[in-house]
Amino acid sequence: HPLLSLADHCTSLPQLKQIHAQFLRVGLFFDPYSANKLFSAFARSPLCDLGYAQKVFDEISQPNLYTWNALLHAYASSDDPIRSLFIFIRMLHECPDIPNKFAFPSLIKAASSVGDDANLGKAIYGIAVKLRLGSDLFILNSLVRFYGACGNLDMAYKVFLSIQNKDVVSWNSMIAAYVQGGCPD
Repeated sequence: HPLLSLADHCTSLPQLKQIHAQFLRVGLFFDPYSANKLFSAFARSPLCDLGYAQKVFDEISQPNLYTWNALLHAYASSDDPIRSLFIFIRMLHECPDIPNKFAFPSLIKAASSVGDDANLGKAIYGIAVKLRLGSDLFILNSLVRFYGACGNLDMAYKVFLSIQNKDVVSWNSMIAAYVQGGCPD
């Protein structure tokens, strides 16, 4: 449907809301794929009105894993990142799919906003390990950044060393952790 491509190319929130109204008018919002696509446009947009996006999400009859992850990411990047942790708990109860590797970087990012207590990050990583995602590069890179933000450079370095195939993000995360931790050498 032409409205699907319009949702991806919106330049303003009012325009996105008009497309939402059109989705409702033509019945496209009641198709799970279309509703998930529209919500993702709301959640991933730099113009995001998180309250409105949450209302759109709540109206989706069958949010898929991608949509849940988009909501987690939107809250983790907001000025209320801790809400993403509550969304994750809701996701565990309501989503028929098991969380995947895309959920955890957002959750770890949200945990770093709590302060320098590393226990929350450890708990989130523990869930990832139980789901057999503990060696995922994106999750490990997020964990290095997390421990760096908490000021726990030893743990950041320990996680960094455990990464089998380090990429540029791995190296930059470790360098940033040392610089922010007052150890630029």
